[in-house]
Amino acid sequence: RARRDALIAPVARLPQRARAHAAGLHDRLDGGGRNSPCPLPVAQPAIATASLSGLALLRRLGLQGDVAVGHSLGELAALHWAGCFDAAELLTLAQARGRAMVADPDTCGAMAAIAADHEQTMAVIGDEHNLWIANLNAPRQTVVSGDRQAVETLVERLRRQGMEATLLRVRQAFHTPAMAGGFYLRGSHSLDWGMQNRLARIFRPDSGRTVMLAIDHGYF
Repeated sequence: RARRDALIAPVARLPQRARAHAAGLHDRLDGGGRNSPCPLPVAQPAIATASLSGLALLRRLGLQGDVAVGHSLGELAALHWAGCFDAAELLTLAQARGRAMVADPDTCGAMAAIAADHEQTMAVIGDEHNLWIANLNAPRQTVVSGDRQAVETLVERLRRQGMEATLLRVRQAFHTPAMAGGFYLRGSHSLDWGMQNRLARIFRPDSGRTVMLAIDHGYF
């Protein structure tokens, strides 16, 4: 009960539909067991709920930004924060995004966190064509993503060499060409974004350019 309340407390003042969505996440998150990957239709809105919690805290502190920018699922959170749609719509879009990912078999794969910088990680990947650099989390932590067998083989090899490598609890090869099938939200959800009512400028993370009113919905 305490964990459930901690999850939904920061969004207690959201519209009823958003509160109901957030309140139902706790049991669904625990359902698969601590060592099992969380299903994306659950994980995506759960992450979005965490974003809503952070935004609620910023509002309580009286902080307001001038620019909205996000990465991956964070792009939807940025659009919400900029006033393009409400919290309930953010959670609905996040769930639709997760369902679309699961429905596309080409997204299957794995990810691993490597205790090495970008150059070192590129060196250990070598000529392997089924592995990509997915995230530069810190100066000494790089995330690789790609074919599951290739990722697991890399992790085992690095561990034998004394390097720290951790297989992440995901089933998809995030941030690789496997995710580029145009499946995200295209045709899976009716989008009605109030771009004219946005409260801040929005930037595309791929180019750094300002998002105009005629936004490409399929991009997200």
